[in-house]
Amino acid sequence: MISDSLFRVVEDYPSDHPFHELLLLSKKHKFTEAYFVFLDTAIKTVEAASPKAAEDFLIHKLAARHGDHYDQHALFAALCELSVLNSFIVQSGDPEAFIYEPKPVKGSNKNPEFSTKVEGITYFVEVKSMNYPIQREKLERQFEERKVVRQYDARILPLTEEEKRESITSTDVKVKDFLVDANKKFAKSNAGDYVNVLFICWSDETDQPATALKSHYHGLLTEKSWFRDQNGKVITFENIDAIFISDVYYNHGVHMATTDVPLPGILTGVPYFENAFPQMPNPFLLPFSRNVFVEMPIDPYLLYPLPISTPDRPVEVITEEFVRKYCPEIKFHSKY
Repeated sequence: MISDSLFRVVEDYPSDHPFHELLLLSKKHKFTEAYFVFLDTAIKTVEAASPKAAEDFLIHKLAARHGDHYDQHALFAALCELSVLNSFIVQSGDPEAFIYEPKPVKGSNKNPEFSTKVEGITYFVEVKSMNYPIQREKLERQFEERKVVRQYDARILPLTEEEKRESITSTDVKVKDFLVDANKKFAKSNAGDYVNVLFICWSDETDQPATALKSHYHGLLTEKSWFRDQNGKVITFENIDAIFISDVYYNHGVHMATTDVPLPGILTGVPYFENAFPQMPNPFLLPFSRNVFVEMPIDPYLLYPLPISTPDRPVEVITEEFVRKYCPEIKFHSKY
């Protein structure tokens, strides 16, 4: 059952916020009701560990205010962050070990989202999310001029400025920005005293950030990385110990869209399937999403406690060979 307090808080969200419509739909659709029950439970779990964090999410982050309207990217980024945060608190089982917005780097105003202990290991965690509305807008603008749009996920060809305008180019610059920013928020770990973890939350096209990181042509975590200093030396990210890519961003969109009422701008074409699962999948727990680990030099022992998988949902390891075999460098989008 959805708590009355959640209804009251959402009443103050911007008038175009999708939660208004979805809460009304939750009264007649089990799938939608389950989504808000899971949200409500996640907030209460966070509140037990940090009342400040729970209030920040409910009043500010989930409201996603942008003037008089709501910002879709801000909302989904908040939902992704809440999913990661909630998963770690549940896995830890020790609310007192949780620290919201810690300051691991002395003298810096930057901070990761949180830190906590799981099975005696301290994790500092940063969460980054793709900007799906921007990606969608780029594609829609392309469709105004052509029926088929090329998408380059790898830097395999030198493109002219005209070719760049006529296609969707790699998202690797955004992934690079994620790495640079996260690297500044972490202090370098020593001998496994703690582990710095970056979660990159994406749509169902998780091959995009995988290619950006591990493409044998240019991957940011390879010797052939395109990101170099003025002397031509590859720039590395020594403070990041582990990187995971999750489709939890897409997972939230699917949950919102599985009603019999369209939600413009979120997802389209998602079938209404409230009776399709014997157990409702919970997008606020990471094992219900697809999570992959990007190969990095870290002791696997430090990753085993993480709340990212179940026996029937193993975590794939993204290597250069994996990207070469399974991640296409060029895709084509059709208008029809």
